[in-house]
Amino acid sequence: MSLFIYSLLPLVATPCIVLVAQTAVHLHNRRSDALRAKCIGDIISLICAPHELHDSDIEHLHRRYPYSVLRDATLFVADNIYGDELYRLASIIEICGVDYHLIRTLQRHHGTRRAKALKHLSHLPLTPAIFEVAEGHIDEERHISFYATAALIASRPEHAVRYITRLRYDLSLYEAAWLVELMRRRGSIAYTPLLNSENRNLQLLGIYVVASLTAVDAEPTLQHLLSDTESHLALHSLYTLCALRGNITSGNAKRLFEVLEPHHRKAFIRHAVQSCYSSLACSALLDSDEQTSLLNRINSYKCRIVCN
Repeated sequence: MSLFIYSLLPLVATPCIVLVAQTAVHLHNRRSDALRAKCIGDIISLICAPHELHDSDIEHLHRRYPYSVLRDATLFVADNIYGDELYRLASIIEICGVDYHLIRTLQRHHGTRRAKALKHLSHLPLTPAIFEVAEGHIDEERHISFYATAALIASRPEHAVRYITRLRYDLSLYEAAWLVELMRRRGSIAYTPLLNSENRNLQLLGIYVVASLTAVDAEPTLQHLLSDTESHLALHSLYTLCALRGNITSGNAKRLFEVLEPHHRKAFIRHAVQSCYSSLACSALLDSDEQTSLLNRINSYKCRIVCN
């Protein structure tokens, strides 16, 4: 009998241990969330204070909260403030030593951990010490270089062109969107110099800005970019032109469409139909064999609109 009970102990003990561990993790997360929320409230109170901040006003944060809580709280606050409030947050970061810990992370770690630390920096106003360290990583391997560039642009958007031209690789659409959002948070962006630049990355940023702002006055420049059928930017320009409800049957657009792969042609026509271009406009890009399929697709799309 005792042997039977002893054999059951592992079956009973294992679920109990798992339950206790899960409960401990849940309680720890609740305490961490409550502490982080309290820290965010204290930081916002300091930023919104009507008087000028002194070191003594800020130092109690360093004594009351651990570094991980301060880091997460400052990241949250930085994503929700603008203008002069960022300068106050920079003072809090420097006096509380958050910048010191981030610099140590950059110096001690490599690869993904270093890239993650630089990603954190892209959300924060950089102190002079962090800025110097981040600038030293802009020429490293790609994922580290990108987040170092993002951190520098977030802190000094007026020098964005200089930082982007230093990149030795082509940005993806996701990376371009990330950088544009950082630049827009710090002020307005002049897209015309970007589109007219000889640098491929700057042109891609300009195309994304035009699409996000629906800047219809940029159509002539986009039509010019369509003329280079060898460039990947030409296809991005064609989709942006479609988003602006521009002329997709121009000579440059037709020449580009003719050299596209079949799957790219189908994808663009599908996108144009969903963007409410007429069958007449879309059929001007297609040969007779493709026009039948196009009409079926348009009728199917119209039917879905009516049924919904």
